[in-house]
Order: sequence, then C-alpha cells, then structure tokens
Amino acid sequence: MLISVSDMRLIDAMKVTDITQHKDKLATADLLVGDGNLPLPCLKALLQIARRASIPLVLEPVSVPKARRLRPLLQEELPITALTPNRDELAELTGVTVKNERELTRAAQRLHERGIKHVLVGLGAEGCFLSSAEEGQHFIPARRKSL
Repeated sequence: MLISVSDMRLIDAMKVTDITQHKDKLATADLLVGDGNLPLPCLKALLQIARRASIPLVLEPVSVPKARRLRPLLQEELPITALTPNRDELAELTGVTVKNERELTRAAQRLHERGIKHVLVGLGAEGCFLSSAEEGQHFIPARRKSL
C-alpha cells in the first residue's frame, strides 16, 4: 500500500492533483483499488491512470450513499475490472431490487454490460455472490466458526 488515510475530512479535501502527482508510481502497480469515499474527480483520475497503464482496478462502493455517487462513473464505461458492493449497494448502483439469486444475476449482468468484468457481492452471513462476465456466477457460502 502506498497511501492510506483514515480521517474522512482529509479524504473529502482531496484534489485530483493529490492523485495525479503520483501517476508514475501508480502506473507501476499490478492492481489499483478505488475507495468509494474518494471524491469523484479523484476516482476518475485514478481510473484514467489505470486505463492508460492497462492496470486492473477494483472499486469498493463503501456504502449506499457513496454507491449512489458512483453511478455516473459506471455510465462512462471507465475501466473497472471488479466491483465489490454489498446487496444494498448493488441495488443502488443498478436500480435492480436484489432479494434473490435471479435478481443478483440480473443486477450483475447490468454491470457486466457496462464493462465491469467481475462483481463480488457481500451477502453478510450468507457469504458472497461472484459474477464473472466470462465465467458465470457462483455462490460462496460463509464459513461459520466458533469463537
């Protein structure tokens, strides 16, 4: 990890130049991860660096309100390799109610149509749902452990 910040006021104050000044170093990464807390212009700058350097980018929506903010980025068909929403964030991103496997598949398909190759949906105690544009869908059950 090159950069990490936990004070949200600092995140909110970020400017595009805070990302682009590190573009040469970022362009050498094997993988970039975008956090939905970042301001949209900063996320867009990160996505553009990923596109130019052909680096896969994973986007974590963080919350339903932040997912709502991310919808314009999904319309632009920027190079998001994988998206990691929970069920509620997925519904917000796609406009699809997500209560069963059929709806999970339909919502993930909408994201695949926008160029997102992989969608990993957190389902809480149920585990997660992985949808890959080229490899289909899989449920991954949660493992229960006694503490």
